[in-house]
This record gives sequence, C-alpha cells and structure tokens, in this order.
Amino acid sequence: MSRLYIAGIVLAALSFTGLYIRSLQSEKDLLLLERDEARVTSNAMHKGLIALDQIQQRNQAAQTTLRQRISAVNTTMASRDLRIQRLEEENEELKLWSNTSLPADVAGLQQHPDFTGAADYQGWLSSRDAMHPASQQRLNQQGTTQSPR
Repeated sequence: MSRLYIAGIVLAALSFTGLYIRSLQSEKDLLLLERDEARVTSNAMHKGLIALDQIQQRNQAAQTTLRQRISAVNTTMASRDLRIQRLEEENEELKLWSNTSLPADVAGLQQHPDFTGAADYQGWLSSRDAMHPASQQRLNQQGTTQSPR
C-alpha cells in the first residue's frame, strides 16, 4: 500500500507539475504576444518620431527662409524710406505740398453714406448736385457775360 500511496503522490506531483508547466507556457505565450505588440507600438512610435523630426527640420528651414525674406523686405523698405526722405528734403515745395490736406471738393468725393442696397446708392446719386453738359454750361456763361439790351 505504501507503493500505491507513493505512486499516487508521484502521479499527483507529475499532474501538478504538468499543470504548472502548462500555465507557465500560457504565461510565456502571453508575454511573447505582449512583447510583439510592444515592438509594433515601439516601431510605430519610432516612425512617428522620425516623421516629426523631418517636419521640424522642414519647419526650421522654412522659418529661416521667411526670416531672410523679412530681412530683405525690411532692408528694401528702409532704403525706399530713406530715398523718399532725401527726395522730400531736396524738393521743399514737394514737402510742403505733401503735408497739405486735399481741397474740400476733392475730399468730398470720397465721402458717402452707408448703403444697404442699390436703391440707396441710386437715390444718393440722384440727390447730389447734377452735372450739366459742357454745351449748356457755355450757353449759361455766355448768357451771364452778355450785357442786357
């Protein structure tokens, strides 16, 4: 009976060991699967980082180009401003003229009320001083310059 008892214990130990080995194998398979998923994720992240690095390099190159263009534009603007200033200093009459305001008739050409539609604009045009044909103006001028008989 002791042999049977020992055989039962050995058989139980072997069964337990087999189950333990299967659970370890399942755990190993799960860990291998997680490792493979981690590698895929890591590779994807690495590719993403490479793409971001390339974008950053292109962005830096574009910023450098824009800074150079801005510098060139600023240099051109400064040159033009200096030229205008020199021309104004050379021609005092031009300087005086450029500082005067426009005549009231000319400034009035740019002034108009807010329009909400075509009818408002047409009404505004109709209400303004009408311009007469040149031939009628000559007749009016001749009539006022001739003395009454």
